[in-house]
Amino acid sequence: MKKSISILIASALIATPVAGKEIETKSKTRNSNSRTYKIKTDTPVVTSISSNGTLARHELLLIMKERLSNPDTDPFTGERTKRYSGRNFEVVLPIPSEEASGLVGANAVWSFDRTTQALTYSLLPITSMDLSIEFFSTETPAGVFTGTNGFGTKFKVKRTNILIGTLVDKKGDLDLRGRSYSVTLSPEKAKLTSNSIVLRASGIINEDNGVVTSCSNSIHQATMDYPVQANLTSCAISVKFLKFDLVDVRDGSILHEWVPKQPAPPKSREWIRPPTLSDSPYLNDMEKVSGEAIKVVVACIANEIGKLEDCKITSESSPGHILGEAALLSARRARLSPGTGPFTITIPFLFPPH
Repeated sequence: MKKSISILIASALIATPVAGKEIETKSKTRNSNSRTYKIKTDTPVVTSISSNGTLARHELLLIMKERLSNPDTDPFTGERTKRYSGRNFEVVLPIPSEEASGLVGANAVWSFDRTTQALTYSLLPITSMDLSIEFFSTETPAGVFTGTNGFGTKFKVKRTNILIGTLVDKKGDLDLRGRSYSVTLSPEKAKLTSNSIVLRASGIINEDNGVVTSCSNSIHQATMDYPVQANLTSCAISVKFLKFDLVDVRDGSILHEWVPKQPAPPKSREWIRPPTLSDSPYLNDMEKVSGEAIKVVVACIANEIGKLEDCKITSESSPGHILGEAALLSARRARLSPGTGPFTITIPFLFPPH
C-alpha cells in the first residue's frame, strides 16, 4: 500500500477523466490486516463498541468510522469521539517478511540469516516527531475511466478508494527507532516461528488539543507509469502507547517486549547552604529580647537549581517578633542542591535554639 502511494506521489504526468468514458466495475474490498489471532480475537461482525474493558482493533475501526460519519463537532460536547478518551486498547498486527513488507503497511518485519541462523524482528514505526502505527488499511476498487495526460494521450485509469487508520502518540515515552530483537533458531524452527509471531501494541486513548480522532482526504492522481487514481482517506486516533511486544500465537507467550524507560528516582535534595540564624544580622537584637522560646515557620518554593523563592511566614508563636524578619532573611539566603522542582519546602526556626 505504501509503495503504491509513494509511486503515485512521485509521478509527474497527471491524468484527468474524459467525459462519458466512465466504466463501473464491481467493488471488492481487500483488507491486508484481516488475520485473527488466538490471543485476541478480532471479530469483524461486531458493530458496536463495548462500554468498558479493553478496546480491540475492530472497535478502534468503529471509532474511526464514527468520526467519518459525524465530521461536525457537537456544539455541547465538542469532538464526538472524545468520550473514548481514557479507554485502554490493544491491537494485534501481522508481521510480514522483509521482502513482502513493501506490499502492505508493515509496522514490523522479520528476516532470517541462514549463515548465523538468526531470526530478527525489526520495528518500523512511522516516526518523525510522533510515534504512530498503522492498525487498519483497506483498498476498494471503484471503477475504471479513460484519462488523458498533459500531451493529450488517453489511457485507462483504475479508480480505487483507500482507507487507512493510524494510532498516533505525540507525547510518548517510547522510542522505537531502530529497535529489533534476534533469536538463534534452526531453519526449520525459524520457519515455524516466523509465521507465528505477531506485534501487539497496547496503551490508552487520549486527547490531542481536545480531539481524539481526526481525518483527512486527498487524491493521488494517476500517471502513464502507474494508471491508478487513489482516493485516500486517512484517520488518526490520538493515543499513549504503553507497551509493544512480540507474541507467539501458538501459546500466547511473549518473545520480547518494549516498554517506556522508567524515569530515574528523584535525588534527595540536600542543603548546600542550610538556613541558620547564627550569622543573622538580627542576632544581637534577638539576644537582647528576653522571655520564652519563640518559634517561626517559613514556607518557600524551591526551584530546580536550589534557590528558595516566595518565602512567607506561615506561623509564629509571637507575631511581630524580630525573629520573623530574621527567619525570612535566613530562608532566602539558603540553597538546596539542584534537582526536581519546583516544590514547597517548610522551614521551622526556633530561638533561642535548643
